[in-house]
Amino acid sequence: TWTFHLYTDIDFSEQSDAVSTTEYHFIQTFTDKLEGHGHTLKNITLKKTSNTDSNVGFIGTLNGGSINNLKINGITVTATEYVDANTYVGTLAGSITTGSITNCKITGINLECKQGYAGALAGQASAGTFDTCLLEGELQLGKDATNDDESFKLFGYKDESLTIESTKINTSGVYIFKEIETSTGSGDNE
Repeated sequence: TWTFHLYTDIDFSEQSDAVSTTEYHFIQTFTDKLEGHGHTLKNITLKKTSNTDSNVGFIGTLNGGSINNLKINGITVTATEYVDANTYVGTLAGSITTGSITNCKITGINLECKQGYAGALAGQASAGTFDTCLLEGELQLGKDATNDDESFKLFGYKDESLTIESTKINTSGVYIFKEIETSTGSGDNE
């Protein structure tokens, strides 16, 4: 297992030549440890542009890895094309199969998902531990997108066996805007 250390803030708006903003994750699968040391990743833009992978987030799949003491300020995630019922959209990860996220702060969330599962932290979570996290921003969900009611806005889908202590997570600053289905009438006024 490797440990990656972040010793300075990174502003992704200044990385436009090195990093394409049309990618839907910077790391496909993460199994190691990221120690942020309280530093901030800023101005991240992710957009789903193909059918290649169903996981959209800074990390596509967190699979046994851990993220500690990391801040993200300003993250825009767009999943309006190439989405289906099995699309998982989040900020830090598209999917969490197992792993831990501790002492993380994600602010300036602007997530848009037309279909699939969307959450302020991850699109879906099967197992893991989540401790002392603060999230703020908005989720704009299409009528075919889902956010799990029992996950405190963290996940679009949460495995039933996964428990989250609400006292360790603060999502009071996350607002969900859900598109509603409207019926079309005949236009007659009778």
